[in-house]
Amino acid sequence: MTYLEDSNGRFLVLPKGTAVDRTQSWTVGNGRSKQNALRLVKE
Repeated sequence: MTYLEDSNGRFLVLPKGTAVDRTQSWTVGNGRSKQNALRLVKE
């Protein structure tokens, strides 16, 4: 995974053959430490 930032925004570039599972939203942590997460799956 690679992190890129430019004038268009911030991006995580996934390895070839990897996709983001968009079937539901994911979070990690509880309460104030709760953060959004992406679940990665093989294409």
